[in-house]
Amino acid sequence: MRKKLARVLPTLLWFRSYARVRLPFGSLILPLALSFPLSCILYHRLSGQLIDLGLVSIAEWLSFILLFIQLRLIDDLDDVQDDHSNQHQQNELTQHLSMLLIITANTLVALNMASFRTLLAVIFATLISYAGPFLIKRFLPPHPASLILGWLFFEGAPASFFVYIYFAWLSHSSPEPLSITQIAPIAGMFWLAYEIWKFSRKVHVNAMQPYFLPKAGVRLVLSLLLILAAALMMALVNMADFSTFGRYGAGLFPLVFFIWMNGTWPNLSGIEDRETITAPAWNGMSFLVIFEIMLSIEFIFEWVRL
Repeated sequence: MRKKLARVLPTLLWFRSYARVRLPFGSLILPLALSFPLSCILYHRLSGQLIDLGLVSIAEWLSFILLFIQLRLIDDLDDVQDDHSNQHQQNELTQHLSMLLIITANTLVALNMASFRTLLAVIFATLISYAGPFLIKRFLPPHPASLILGWLFFEGAPASFFVYIYFAWLSHSSPEPLSITQIAPIAGMFWLAYEIWKFSRKVHVNAMQPYFLPKAGVRLVLSLLLILAAALMMALVNMADFSTFGRYGAGLFPLVFFIWMNGTWPNLSGIEDRETITAPAWNGMSFLVIFEIMLSIEFIFEWVRL
């Protein structure tokens, strides 16, 4: 036991400094964490039940956050050799990340032992998180078909995290499962918000973009994501019986964001030092944060009416 603690404690101490850089709370973890209760409220609303405090499970809420932390750890473990040329640094970083992944996996299993549904969802989400970098990326040749398959795994991992919320909600709230057409707009909207963060967070800097896309390709992908978000939002506000504010506010929000993004797209031509360019206000978690604020206002209106 002492030997195990001697290995674990330094890693946990190292994680504190790692998290400040790689997992900023206010700009990343908090917006993602709020997706869990807001999704549960939406599922509760679609099921026709009165909203109560018991619909959010702390253990599964923590599991949802840990799934994203685990994904970041896996990505960084995959990039160790590319990001660090010093062999000693590679070995030290690999040791810390591997230990943290073991701790995270065991914690996820422990937190979900009470529900077979959520346990299976966590196992599936974990497997698909590892499969992208350590199976598809390592063993498939660089081919367009491999890129498409890689997209299914790399983007399917965060999608499975948002689907996990549904199984967590179902384990505590409703004996009757919802249909796929009810689940898809909720999980899909939060997943699209995550994808918008992923593709927009580096548009203003000279850095590698997702899937090696040029800036024009990133802009096209973001535009398509926002158009899809508009379609899902319309389906959601109709099914969830939003108020007038919700119907017009949430329904038009993706299209307003689309115009905002394309109208203020950063022009980097002729600029050598892109690291000094101010990030556009719409990049990163902006879409998710605004979406969550609008949902919160909608739910407050509902509680006031009740």
